[in-house]
Amino acid sequence: MPLYSYECSKCGLEIDEVRKMKDHALEKKCSVCEGVLHQVLSLANIAGDFEPYIDENIGPEPVLVKSKRHRRELMAQNGLVEVIQHKYHQPKWIRERKQRREWRQEELRRQGRER
Repeated sequence: MPLYSYECSKCGLEIDEVRKMKDHALEKKCSVCEGVLHQVLSLANIAGDFEPYIDENIGPEPVLVKSKRHRRELMAQNGLVEVIQHKYHQPKWIRERKQRREWRQEELRRQGRER
């Protein structure tokens, strides 16, 4: 459930409240002066998929890596290349080459069994 911020029109009291999305527009009274609380718009807090970290392997000294792009730039500056091991991140031609090799090996095994 989202967090909503409200401010009292009389006393200026600010509160945050977790409410269902369908209930956010319901009128709410101030607990101090019984004034009407109005919703205050605030910035959304969107969590990214990358947390900054200190990398000791990119350069001669430890470096704060701020983003994936920043890491690639630092690696290029130091003459390093990123190697991805997961099969779904490989270029299509590498996957196809491996598949052809597997087919050939299987066909050779079949021919060896038939003889």
